Amino acid sequence: MAQINIASDNPLYQIENLAIAIGKKGRHIGIFFRPEDEELQMIHLGWHDDFRCGEPDLYWHDYSRRSEPDNDFCWILCEGIHSIVLANIADWLAVVWRENGQTIPYSIKPFDRDPFDDSGKLRCREPGDGFTCATFVLWVFSHSQIELVNKDSWEDRDEDRCWRAWIVEMLEEHSTADKAHIDAQQEHIESASRFRPVEVAGAASVYTGTPIEFTHAAELGKCVKQRMELHGML
Repeated sequence: MAQINIASDNPLYQIENLAIAIGKKGRHIGIFFRPEDEELQMIHLGWHDDFRCGEPDLYWHDYSRRSEPDNDFCWILCEGIHSIVLANIADWLAVVWRENGQTIPYSIKPFDRDPFDDSGKLRCREPGDGFTCATFVLWVFSHSQIELVNKDSWEDRDEDRCWRAWIVEMLEEHSTADKAHIDAQQEHIESASRFRPVEVAGAASVYTGTPIEFTHAAELGKCVKQRMELHGML
C-alpha cells in the first residue's frame, strides 16, 4: 500500500496532480487536485448541499461534535494510475465544481449509472439522489473508467445499518433536505452499501487496473487506520 502522508509533515506541493485526502479521524474523504497551471485544491462533499472546493480543510457532519475544520489530515497517492489520467481527472474536477457549486446533496441512496453528464453537471435528479463523501470519490474515478472497487462484492456489516439510520436522522434534524429527499432514503437504510472512507482510500492506493474486492478493501481500510494511529491521527 502507498505511504500515508501527514499533511503537517509532508508538504502538499509534493502532490503533482491528484491524491486522496483522509480526515483526522478516518471518517471523511476528499480529493486533492491540481488543475493545469493552478494551485492545489481540495474537493469534497462535507454534507447535504455543502460541496466544497478550495484551500484544504475537511469539515465534519458529525453532529455529536462541533462542526470544525480539520487542518491536519492524511494524503495518499494513487500510484497505480497513470499520471496523465490523474491530470485529466484533476482538470475535470475543476469543471465539476464550476458546474455544480455547493448544491450537491448528501444521500445513502446509490446511483445505478454515472451521475455526471459530459459537462460535469450532476444529472438530475430523482428524489433522494446524492452521494456520501466516499461515493463521491468512487464516482469521480468511475467517470474516468476507473472502478476502484467491485461494488457487487460489497458486504454489509451490523454497524453499517446503524450508520445509515443515523445519517437519515441527521438529514432530518440537521440539514436543509426536503421531505421528498429524506423519505427516499428510508428504503435504503436496510440495504445500501456503505463504502467507508478508509476502505476507499486504501483501494485507491493499490489500484492497478482491477477493481478491489470487498475483503481486500476491508483489510486495506484496517491498514490505513493502523498507520493513522501510529501517527497519532486517531
